[in-house]
Amino acid sequence: PRSAPPIDQYPDVPDETQPTPTEEAAPLSPQAPLDSLGLETGGIQAYVAGQQEPDENAVVATGVVTEAEIEEEDKRKQTQYLWRLACCFCCLVIIVVVVVVVTVNDPEPVEPPGNITEAPSMVPSMAPTSDNFSDLLNILRIKYGDDDAFNAVFDDETTPQYRAAVWAADEAPVGLEGTDPRMLSRYALATFYFSTNGDDWTRCGRGSTNCDQGSEWLTAISECDWEWVQCRNPGMDFTIIEIWFKQVAFAGNNLVGPIPLDLSFLTGLETLVVSGEKLAGTIPSELSNLVALQSLLLTANEFTGAFPGFLINENPMLASIWFSGNRMTGGLPSMMSSSVLESLRINNNLLTGSIPPSIADLTLLRTLDLEDNDFTGEIPEGFYGLSDLRLLRLSNNTGLTGTLSESISQLSELQQLRLINTGLGGTLPEGLFDLVKVSSLELSVGNFSGTLSESFQQLEVLQFLKLQNNSFTGILPAAFAQLPRLKELELHYNDLTGTVSDELCNRTMDDGFFVISSLTVDCAEEPPQVDCSCCMCF
Repeated sequence: PRSAPPIDQYPDVPDETQPTPTEEAAPLSPQAPLDSLGLETGGIQAYVAGQQEPDENAVVATGVVTEAEIEEEDKRKQTQYLWRLACCFCCLVIIVVVVVVVTVNDPEPVEPPGNITEAPSMVPSMAPTSDNFSDLLNILRIKYGDDDAFNAVFDDETTPQYRAAVWAADEAPVGLEGTDPRMLSRYALATFYFSTNGDDWTRCGRGSTNCDQGSEWLTAISECDWEWVQCRNPGMDFTIIEIWFKQVAFAGNNLVGPIPLDLSFLTGLETLVVSGEKLAGTIPSELSNLVALQSLLLTANEFTGAFPGFLINENPMLASIWFSGNRMTGGLPSMMSSSVLESLRINNNLLTGSIPPSIADLTLLRTLDLEDNDFTGEIPEGFYGLSDLRLLRLSNNTGLTGTLSESISQLSELQQLRLINTGLGGTLPEGLFDLVKVSSLELSVGNFSGTLSESFQQLEVLQFLKLQNNSFTGILPAAFAQLPRLKELELHYNDLTGTVSDELCNRTMDDGFFVISSLTVDCAEEPPQVDCSCCMCF
């Protein structure tokens, strides 16, 4: 065997292994080199010291690896490798199990055969999916009562209803849960906002600078602070009782679109007024659910379809219905009954047919305006039983025919009677002069005839009398001079004769409160039919 090289040939051996100057290295007994064990030595051969008696002067060799230590290190590395392999295998198993569970619980939809359709889910699967949103949709599904109608609006994220639900439940919940009744009210208002193009309103839309600060729709925290909205008791009772879009300088607010049925969820609503806008479509039948509604004024819009007679019959507190200036068609319902309706204004539409006898069942009616339509036929006799009627307007219905009944005297509270440009005619009934509260009597452009009675003097509060463009004959009655409040008297285009009294002419020059501002007769021809020195002559 080769002898070991001197220790000083290993410069990397720690200093403590080198002998001090006074010590001598103990001889190393020749043993088998490490490379004979199949171990790499890196070109350095080491020898294992033989067993000798302990010598206090001997130097202990450090940094020398024994065979037992090498085997123990190999076992340790092998154990670590097995542990790592086991951990990887466990992770792989967990991942596979999770994927399988998710797949089993959410299988791919399979289209059923034939015409069988899947039952609709309680909540649409589109985002958002907050608890508030889900709860609100569940409430709305019940309110709609029809899955097809519900799905038609909530399967489309662009509808006013979907946008309103997202806003109410997720964007501005103000601490409310989806089942809170106030959440439903905020949703209904937001649906009306989106349905009528609210972001383009002239005033008080979302984020609008053209509005009193703190009253913008969808911006102010409390809906009771929104412009045109009134709550029963702001801060305590958030029930919406009024929506009244007041015009500013006779200008609208650019409301465009239909009234959504969702507005009917405001069951405490008492007043709804939207005039001079561009609301269109038909009146939703669901508005009959507004059991507290008292005034519904939707004049000067663009509504179409049939007149919503269900409002009269089904809304127990509805006292005023105004749909003037729209485009409604068809006739009035044959059956109408209400003990609360006081004002019905549906003039300036495209309504046709006859005036139904059931109109007499509107027992508290005070105002009836059917002007500027295309009604035909005679006035039903029961009509004259509306003893609370104050205002009656039937003008510009040229298809109306017949005469005024003597029963007109029953309209004892009547203050205005306007029958301009109709087919009504005949002589004036004596019962007409019993209407002592009439201040305006307009029968021009008709088929009336006969003489003018001296009984006109009984109408002491009469201010406006317009009888032009008829076929009246005879001498001008002196009774007109006995009407102390008369302001306008128009008698031209008739066959009247006689003389206008100086008493009447003096009142045309008077500067008093009841000065006669308009006095017209047929005096333009020579010789004149009527002599008058102060009249406008025709």
